[in-house]
Amino acid sequence: MKKAFTLVELLVVITIISILMGLVLGAASGVRDKSYRSRAQVEVQAIENAAERYKTDNGDYPPISDKNGNSSITSSGTIYTYNPSSYQTAAQNLFTLLMGRSSYNGTSNSTTYLELKSSQVGNATGTSTINDPWKNPYGYYYSSNGTVTGAATTTDKSLFNVASPDIWSTGGQNASATVNPANSVYLKWIKNWGAQ
Repeated sequence: MKKAFTLVELLVVITIISILMGLVLGAASGVRDKSYRSRAQVEVQAIENAAERYKTDNGDYPPISDKNGNSSITSSGTIYTYNPSSYQTAAQNLFTLLMGRSSYNGTSNSTTYLELKSSQVGNATGTSTINDPWKNPYGYYYSSNGTVTGAATTTDKSLFNVASPDIWSTGGQNASATVNPANSVYLKWIKNWGAQ
């Protein structure tokens, strides 16, 4: 008589394998997120250092408006939103000023303050942005008069550094995130100001 697996035994083995795969994939996702957060912290520091070099040469940090004075803040007047798509214009302007060209594949026409890999760039052929590991533009804000625009609460406003540029990543959060001012969404960001 031949010995064979029964249907019940096969189902038990498949169930065990499925559970183990779920555990492994869950752990891998956590490792990837930690890796992205670490990479974003390094990139934020590099952008901040580039902004300091820009200030040394130009007398001030990169402005949030272009050479014609057009503001790169969102049309609603708020910059500290948790929707990274609203950072597009500021991120394009920051890219242009720190890279010395408007697109990653373009020709440099001034000093380059920041070197980027193509994986850090959004839209390499058009007007480019500096993107975080989650492929969202980095947030950038600098107000020479020391004002904070768009933070949800007074407590949140205290997190922002108004003496130098603010550079941040929302850490993968986007417009679908729930904002609870009592448990500040900004504390989850990767940033160069406030408590790290």
